[in-house]
Amino acid sequence: MSQSILTGSNRVTEAEVIQVPAVPFTNSFHPMHHRQIIDAIRSGVVATGLEIVKTEYVLANNGNRMFGVWDLSGGNDELCWSIGIRNSMDKSMALGITAGTRVFVCDNLAFSGEFVEFRRHTKGLIFDELEFMAYRAMKKMVSNLTHFQAWHEGLKNHSQQVRPI
Repeated sequence: MSQSILTGSNRVTEAEVIQVPAVPFTNSFHPMHHRQIIDAIRSGVVATGLEIVKTEYVLANNGNRMFGVWDLSGGNDELCWSIGIRNSMDKSMALGITAGTRVFVCDNLAFSGEFVEFRRHTKGLIFDELEFMAYRAMKKMVSNLTHFQAWHEGLKNHSQQVRPI
């Protein structure tokens, strides 16, 4: 049961996202292609033992801006674990990863979840750093959401034990 929201008018498949032409680097701007972002985050998901259940993408500004939401296998019937992604190759925004039980990603740049991290596209950004950022985000998300889910289950058990007078 997904509770995550991706809004935007240009919904596309992952194949269409990957086909967007790359943008050349400059001395100070090192745009990571959407494909590299997807690959790095997918590596982080796999490294934490989760699976991607569903993916959704939106492209904006002639494909230079990508927004995505992935539902993951770690949740249960009531709580869906999700990742939100945003990336630009036109200097309009930093790379962003958000995660939680309810994420919101919009092509108007609204971006929220229980965990959020951003990284600018500077010349120091390389694929290894991106992959580590994704792994760190996933590791933190899994830890936080595991505790949250256990707390949530505890509340259900608590309400069953309390009897009205």
